[in-house]
Amino acid sequence: MLVLGVLQLGLSYALYAEAIKHVTALEAMLIPMIEPVLNPVWVMLALGERPGPWAIVGGALVLGAVLVRGTVMVRRRRSQIELRVD
Repeated sequence: MLVLGVLQLGLSYALYAEAIKHVTALEAMLIPMIEPVLNPVWVMLALGERPGPWAIVGGALVLGAVLVRGTVMVRRRRSQIELRVD
């Protein structure tokens, strides 16, 4: 458990902390939110287990909500910055 905790979580957070310097805020927010939603896809590809229809609907809802929220936040921030400049 210690090895999994250090490698799986520690290494992924270290790589994420390094990568976040090179992406936009929207991308930085979407990456950690997409990962749990895509877990059923990885299981399907690796083991052949297909997600149920409600799992697909739930994943689409989470992904859509995060995408809409992130897009709205970025647009709101841009409009606030433009108002300050003018």
